[in-house]
Amino acid sequence: MAYSVPVNDPGEDLFQFAQLIDQLKHEDAQFRLSASKSLEGIARALGPERTCNELVPFLSAMTDDEDEILYVIAGKLGELVSYVGGPEKSYVIFEPLEKLARVEDVSVREMAASSINTIIQNVIDTHVVEHCVPLVKRLAMQDSHTCRAISCDLFESIYKRSGNTMQNTILSIFLGLCS
Repeated sequence: MAYSVPVNDPGEDLFQFAQLIDQLKHEDAQFRLSASKSLEGIARALGPERTCNELVPFLSAMTDDEDEILYVIAGKLGELVSYVGGPEKSYVIFEPLEKLARVEDVSVREMAASSINTIIQNVIDTHVVEHCVPLVKRLAMQDSHTCRAISCDLFESIYKRSGNTMQNTILSIFLGLCS
């Protein structure tokens, strides 16, 4: 599967990006919701480096917005793999998704888990051990039962992508949750 990003006129894209960022910061929730639905366009305009260094951290800070907006962001983050540089850089998307996996609203958490699972399918093999397993471990070790429950949604994807040694570690974490 190729991960290429269509190129548009940079001036036009950056102007649209500036407008969408303003909408993401807008006081009115409808503006923020509309802009959230356009995250791919924002990422395309920024390019992979700025998406990783600016957009993803910005979205990490938005985890206390309204549930409907967080739900859209959680879903759109799972679609940004090609916009952050493909499988080699897709792990950067885990930070905002991990924060969204901890919010109170169950639909947001489930969408975050779905997006994390999508990204797990796309990361390079070394990142499964380096980034995915620690993510699940952090969620599984939380005092919050909701975080532990969401971590259970991730075990199958990580288990399938792991080698024998790491599968034993993953099973150990899972058995710890069961007890």
